[in-house]
Amino acid sequence: MDENTILSDVLPYLRPYLNLFSPVHREKPRFMALCAAVLSQAAGLLRLFAELLPAAFDPEQAAGAQLDALGMLAGVPRPGASVPVSDADYRQYLRAWILLHHWDGANGTLPGLLETAFPGMDARLLDNGDGTVSASLSGSLPFSLQEVFPRPAGIRLLESRNPGG
Repeated sequence: MDENTILSDVLPYLRPYLNLFSPVHREKPRFMALCAAVLSQAAGLLRLFAELLPAAFDPEQAAGAQLDALGMLAGVPRPGASVPVSDADYRQYLRAWILLHHWDGANGTLPGLLETAFPGMDARLLDNGDGTVSASLSGSLPFSLQEVFPRPAGIRLLESRNPGG
């Protein structure tokens, strides 16, 4: 792609900034061409940044340090200081933690939320009415449900799993 094509692509984005120059300077074609060239470099970098950043920090695509950064932004550092947690396991942990901690508390919304938080697994939460909540999950997770299920203070979570599915 030649320089004129690049400039014509970014010129609509640059126009508001080029219009900030006083009329005295806007009438100088070489000065305005220089300013457009400098701004087009910045616009090109911003466009590259906008293309790369979402993919790098998309929770479903992020890996390694990017995934750790997302977890830190969410306030959920990678669990398992003694045992390394894979990116896939950490992605599952982040998804479950974020979804469950943004639950509105309504029983009607819980089944869909659990299905999204634990795809392909049968996850259920039952209030026993005695200060305990029973959580059951078919399938295996590399973390405890205790770590991701929100509950009011004083409520115990009774966890049961059926690893076979």
